[in-house]
Amino acid sequence: MLKKTIKAYIENEIANHPENLSIGIYKAEKEYAEAHSLVPEQVTLEELKALSRFMHSYVERVDKETEELIAVEKPSDFLQEKVSFLKTNQKEFVYLESEWFDIIKIDGLTLEHDDVFGSYKGLLGLKQKKAAGSSIREWLNEKANGESTKFQLLFNDKDGLWDVNFDCDLIDGFHENLSLNAAFELIYDFLFQLVNELDRKGQ
Repeated sequence: MLKKTIKAYIENEIANHPENLSIGIYKAEKEYAEAHSLVPEQVTLEELKALSRFMHSYVERVDKETEELIAVEKPSDFLQEKVSFLKTNQKEFVYLESEWFDIIKIDGLTLEHDDVFGSYKGLLGLKQKKAAGSSIREWLNEKANGESTKFQLLFNDKDGLWDVNFDCDLIDGFHENLSLNAAFELIYDFLFQLVNELDRKGQ
């Protein structure tokens, strides 16, 4: 799947900017494209600045209980808040949409603080075949060192998506003093690794 989505991204950039054969792309996608020979001869890939991926994303603060919108935030400002913002504001979660999610086929990303377990959780819908379930579970279980309570996985027949919910402490380097922007970058890389593993297994 990554081969298809990253190739489509490169082709789309070429089509939209035929006069410019230098394409901006992030580190994970750049390394993948080069490793899988997805870069046309005349094209060069330039690594985009770290932590700029979500500067043009769509960001909402939402009430946990009612799921009513609290505010649409300007990403360049709000994403500088620390992750601990969610602990301080227990009644809300942050929802993020980005064009980069097309690469890994997720439909949006929610980050919240679980006041019962005291952990930060990532929630998303992952577009993968139903048959991929055992491989997704195996990968998450390995990251959780066998602590199966640290993630939940459920196939949504209606949407054809895997509903994935995981503790963010499964992610190396994640902590509450990170900016929300850095946290979303780490979560994206974590999910990129998952999708890469599913591709490797032929899912």
